[in-house]
Amino acid sequence: RRKSPSARLPCLFVWALAFAVTIVFSLCERVGAQSTTDNHAGRQSQAPAYSEPPQPGPSKNVKELLDAAEKLAQDRNYEEALQAIERTLTLSLDTHDTIGEALAHREKAILLESLKRTDESLVEWREAETRWDGLGEGPRRIEALCRIGLLLMATSPGEEQKILEHAVVIGR
Repeated sequence: RRKSPSARLPCLFVWALAFAVTIVFSLCERVGAQSTTDNHAGRQSQAPAYSEPPQPGPSKNVKELLDAAEKLAQDRNYEEALQAIERTLTLSLDTHDTIGEALAHREKAILLESLKRTDESLVEWREAETRWDGLGEGPRRIEALCRIGLLLMATSPGEEQKILEHAVVIGR
């Protein structure tokens, strides 16, 4: 039975909010990465009056593998990118690098999502969300929950509402 348009408005609002949070989070990560690059290049950047503390990152070796996997994915070498991410997950587990593990699950989820492997992507987003929760990483956890909600909206309509509402609650 189809819901009336007015009954779907809260769901659409939550979906729009989830999408906006995902976009803002991605932009914040890119800006942070760019400012880090600028600072390492010896350029001075003016600091704002207030800035968020830097997000914790993975170990150097895990970061190198993540960067390599991302480059492979950008070059459309998807199978090699998946293999690199698997190596990253193994190294993260072996070295107890929970942040690296969460980031590897995130990258794998994004790659699987772009390959239209939705069920596998959902599993990886859930793994990432669990790791972010354990680390107390609210913004990254919200991103994972929003992506889970968006994927569920396409595959299992009706299941996304609870997930997206949970993301909104965490965001408050």
